[in-house]
Amino acid sequence: MNRIVPLILALMLLAAAPRSGLGQERLWTQKSGVGPSADVPVTSATFSRLAEQLLPAVVSISVKASSGRQGRFSTGNPIWDQFLGVRPERERLQEGLGTGLIIHRDGYVLTNNHVIENAVDIQVSMNDGRHLEARLIGADPRTDLALLRLEGQGGFPVAPLGDSEGLKIGEWVIAIGSPFGLSQTVTAGIISAKGRKDLSPGSGPLYENFIQTDASINPGNSGGPLINMNGEVIGINTAIVQSGQGIGFAIPSDMIKQLIPQLATGKVQRSWLGVGIQKLTDDLARSLGLRQTKGALIARIYAGSPAEAADLRVGDVVLRFGTHEIGDSSDLPWLAATAGAGVAVPLVIWRDGRTLTATVIMGTLTDGDEGQSYAPPAAAPQGRNERVDLAGMTLRNPTQEERRANGLGQALGVVVERVAPNGSAAAAGLRPGDVVLRIGYRKLGGVGELTKVVQALARGSMVSLHVLRDGEYLWVAVKV
Repeated sequence: MNRIVPLILALMLLAAAPRSGLGQERLWTQKSGVGPSADVPVTSATFSRLAEQLLPAVVSISVKASSGRQGRFSTGNPIWDQFLGVRPERERLQEGLGTGLIIHRDGYVLTNNHVIENAVDIQVSMNDGRHLEARLIGADPRTDLALLRLEGQGGFPVAPLGDSEGLKIGEWVIAIGSPFGLSQTVTAGIISAKGRKDLSPGSGPLYENFIQTDASINPGNSGGPLINMNGEVIGINTAIVQSGQGIGFAIPSDMIKQLIPQLATGKVQRSWLGVGIQKLTDDLARSLGLRQTKGALIARIYAGSPAEAADLRVGDVVLRFGTHEIGDSSDLPWLAATAGAGVAVPLVIWRDGRTLTATVIMGTLTDGDEGQSYAPPAAAPQGRNERVDLAGMTLRNPTQEERRANGLGQALGVVVERVAPNGSAAAAGLRPGDVVLRIGYRKLGGVGELTKVVQALARGSMVSLHVLRDGEYLWVAVKV
C-alpha cells in the first residue's frame, strides 16, 4: 500500500498558542463573486482570471523550528570547561517551507499544523513582495490545521471559503502553493474523489475526510488552497501519495469552517464518546446478523467513558449517531468529536440480532481519555492444560504471566496457541498469542466455556471473535 506523507520539508512540534481576542467576528469570507457560473464553459482564460484574483491571498511560509538542544552542560568551572572542551548547550534549528492562505483582512492566515510545529520564527512572503513576520494563534494536530496572524497594518487581500459538501467528482480546480520553494505556483486538475479516509499521512491527522485531486501538488504546497471555478477555496492541500503520480489530498472547507472559531481562541475542544471502533467487513457483518457493512463496530469501551455510562457494549454496531447515518466506521470519530460536550445524542445500534436505541451524554475529550484501558470482568480460573480446536486453530487457557501481561484479571479469555496455515483462522489473520475474549456477544471465561459454545455451533457458520492483540482490541470473523 502506498504510504501517505505530509507535504513539508521538515516536521516540527506544536508551539504555544495565544488568544486572538476577536470575539464573535467570523474570520472568513463566504461569497466571492469571482469566476464563471456553473453553466459557463471553462477556458484557459478562466484559469488566468482565477490565478490573478487569488494569488495575492496566498503566501509562502518559511519556518525555523526547534529540534532539540546540542552541546554539553557546563561544569560550572571555566577552567574545567576549557580542558574538557565543553560547549554551552544551544538550541538546534531546522528550516521548513510551506504555504498559507489569508482568510481575513486583518491578516489571519490558515495553514497546516505540520508546517509550523515547534516554530520559533515564522516568516511570510506575499505576492506583492512584502516579507512579514507571523505569530501562531492556534493549532490542531488532529486535523493538521493552524491559524497564524501577520504582523502588519491590516487590509490584506482575502480568499473566500466555499462549500466543499457540494463538490462533484470531475469538477475543475486549481491549486496554489510553493512546491519545493517555488512560490506562487499555480496548477490545475479535477476533483478525482471525495471522502477519502484511513489514509494516515505519516503521524498526521486523526480526523480524515479528504478531497482527492489530480492537480499537481508537491512538498511545499502544504497549507495552500484548492480552489473551485467560482474562485472559492474548497480545501487546504495537505498530503500526497509518496509513490503516486498526480494524487493529492486536501482538508475540506466545511471541516475547516467548523474549526476556525476554536483555532482563534488558541485551543480546540472536542467532545468524547469513549469507544474504539473498527470497520465492518462482509464476514463480520454476516457473523453479527447484519445484511450490510454500514455502521461502526465497537471493539473497545473505555473505562469511565460516556459510552460505558450509556450501557454501550463491545460488539454493538453504531448505525446512527444523532441525525447522521454511519455509512462507514470512519464517519463516527468526527461526528462524536464535534457533537459538543454535555450534549445528549440519540444512537441507533445493532445488538444481538436486533436494533436498539440509546442516549449518550457526550463527555469532553482530553489527552488522557484515549489512554484509558478497558478492564474486562474477571472469571473463574480454568485448568491450564485444557485445549479446544476451532476454525483451524488451537486455543488454551492463558498462563499467569499472559494474564498479567494482557491485564486479563482471573483467566478471562483464551489464548491462540497454534494456527493451521490453511484454516479459516489463518485466512482471517489470527495469530499465535492472540487472546480471544468473546465469541459473538458471549464473554469467555476459559477453554471449558468455549468448548460448550463450539459444540453448539452449526458446521459452516460464521462467528465473530473479539480479540486482544498487543494491547489493541479488534473483531475477527471466522468460518467454523
